[in-house]
Amino acid sequence: MALGREHNFELQHLRYFIAVAEKENCSISEVAEELHMAQSNLSQQIKDLEKKLGNVTLFERKKHPLRLTVAGLEFLKEARLILAQVDRAIETATLASQGQIGRLIVGFNSSVSNSVLPDILIAFRTRFPLVKLVLQERTAYSLIKGLETQQIDIGLMHWSALNRQDIGLCVEPIKEESLVLVLPSSHPLAAQTEISLQSLANESFILPPSHLSYSLYQQIVSLCQQIGFVPKVTQEATLMLTILRWYWSVAVVKTSTDKASF
Repeated sequence: MALGREHNFELQHLRYFIAVAEKENCSISEVAEELHMAQSNLSQQIKDLEKKLGNVTLFERKKHPLRLTVAGLEFLKEARLILAQVDRAIETATLASQGQIGRLIVGFNSSVSNSVLPDILIAFRTRFPLVKLVLQERTAYSLIKGLETQQIDIGLMHWSALNRQDIGLCVEPIKEESLVLVLPSSHPLAAQTEISLQSLANESFILPPSHLSYSLYQQIVSLCQQIGFVPKVTQEATLMLTILRWYWSVAVVKTSTDKASF
């Protein structure tokens, strides 16, 4: 590896120089022996370095053992910094290639933020403490678009077999969760421990827009159609918390399952 535009010396020149400089009380032959090389070769490496620096004298050769000149002392400080920086660069590149450092942009929707997201973030930060996490809450539609345009690195959302299969994304299930029915506590059906889907045929539904939450919307519609009716959607709301806030209190009854995937 060459350093500098005019002084085309190698990192190995610096290592040899530092090895000799740090052994001022030893002869160059002793240093060469420690480096498992011939004394003449080591001496030539130091001379080559001085020449490449513009004929700068780094050692007072008339004194035994060798002593650094003023220029040599200053160069030693900088040479140590250069090698330390190179070591840091190698370590940084290695960690980056292993995914140990860097930045990860994570997109998620509101339903996932109340389920799998907290545990995933804790586990990730424990395993990769040097990686900066950038969190972005989005609708399911925006998550897919963000992945397609590489605005985010990973998206956490609810997914089902009803989702489009031609989007060109890698989908991996990470948890299976219950699909639930939410009712006001004053609703006649809320007192029941089990509610049939057929009993909801004449009820009004509040759902997220189909173009923003395709998976959830289509799954609910498909389940209702299997029973023989199409749900009457009287209100649409983008975020799950907005849907829930339409009621002061709710009763929750399990009806089916869905998968949270990324």
